[in-house]
Amino acid sequence: MPRRETLLQMAERHVLEGEALIARQRRLIERLARDGHPTDDAQEFLRSFLKAQAEHIAHLQGLLDE
Repeated sequence: MPRRETLLQMAERHVLEGEALIARQRRLIERLARDGHPTDDAQEFLRSFLKAQAEHIAHLQGLLDE
C-alpha cells in the first residue's frame, strides 16, 4: 500500500515543482525572445508562477516554524 504524503512533504514538493516550473518558463521566455516572438503573455504567466511560489514558500516556512 502506498504511503500517504504528509503536509510537510506536500509543501516541500510544491516548492520543488514551482522551482522547476519557473525555470522552464524562464527558458521559454528566452527562446521566444531569441526567435523574435512576443513574450508578454509568457512573462505574465511567469509573474503568476512567482507569486504562487512565494505562497508555497510561505506555507512551507509556516509548517517548519510550527
